[in-house]
This record gives sequence, structure tokens and C-alpha cells, in this order.
Amino acid sequence: MEDKKSGLLEDAFDVFRGLLSPETWERAAEGYQQDPIRRPRQQDESFSAYLKRAHPEAQSMAEGFSGGVVRNVGMGIFGPQIAASSWREAVEALKSLQAATPGKGEIVGHLQHPKIGDIGAPWGGAGTGSSDGWGLAKLLEHHPEVVEDLPRIISGLEPVKSSPNRVRLESPTHEAAVRLTWDTQAKKWLLTAYEKQKNAPP
Repeated sequence: MEDKKSGLLEDAFDVFRGLLSPETWERAAEGYQQDPIRRPRQQDESFSAYLKRAHPEAQSMAEGFSGGVVRNVGMGIFGPQIAASSWREAVEALKSLQAATPGKGEIVGHLQHPKIGDIGAPWGGAGTGSSDGWGLAKLLEHHPEVVEDLPRIISGLEPVKSSPNRVRLESPTHEAAVRLTWDTQAKKWLLTAYEKQKNAPP
């Protein structure tokens, strides 16, 4: 097993490994060792070659990190925190991360509001409809019209209602809700956003 572990840092996967918990990475390594039926490793195939072939989403993500396009900022309440040279690249990186850590991850440093400050964009959960769910997963599933231009949309909204743990933002065309806490911890993160004309509840 130690010999196999020595190959874990081949190519750009040392960067990808930094995003995963030790337990998640070890599960991938164990799957490689046990020659899983669904995606069997080929004879004399290195771990990184196996990971590239069996999990192509990991390769694209690792290449983005190794090229400096995407940065692993650290670990936070929602798991790995990532940023990128553009919002679109950050969204694609967070989507890729779901293959390894479903439901985890957060984009940081891309959503800012002049009166609220930095707002995290966690992956969250899509929910069953526009009335539940939260985070980027919900927007991609139920409100995709706002995803592409979300940083500009958020920065242009005005606070219209607030409570100790939530702020509602609004403009003539859009609405959004930002949470100010996670459990008992102070944390600003995007709950939802949508176009008013879609008549979507928060």
C-alpha cells in the first residue's frame, strides 16, 4: 500500500488531493487497490492514470488548480473553499468537486455587496422545487437564469428586510436572500436568488 501511496502525487493530483478530506482520498485509493467492478483499473496502471480515466471530472479540476485558474482557499463551514480567476470558472470547479465530496464546497471572494460585504456561495442542496433547497445547487436546478451574472446581480440589490439571521435583497428585476449565520456561527452565505418575472418563491 505504501508503494501505491507514493504515486498519489503524480501530475496535478497533488493539488486536487488538497481539496479532499483524508478519508475521501483514502477511499479513492482503496477503490483503486480493490480493482472495483464498475471501473476496473488496468494492469500496471498508476493511481493518477486510473483517476484520470475513471473520474475525468477530477482531471479537469486538477488541471484548473495546477494552472492557477482555481485556488483552494482553505476549509470552512461548508467544506473546501475555492476561488478562481472568474466566477464562471469557480462555478465549474465547485460542480466538479461534487463528484468527490457531494453536497460540500463553497465559492468565496466572488459575491460582494456594498452594504453586506463578502457573501459565500455554498453548494447546498437543489431541493425538490423552487420553494425549498438552498445555495448554488438550487440556483443551477431551479433558477439557472441568474447563475451566469450572479456577482453583478447581487452587488446591485438593495436590502429591504432584515432579521438577526437573514437579509432580503431586492431590485426591480431580482430578489435574493442572504443568511447571516450557520447554526450559531456568524457566516454570510447566499440562500437563494431569482428573477422576479419567474414568480419564484424564495
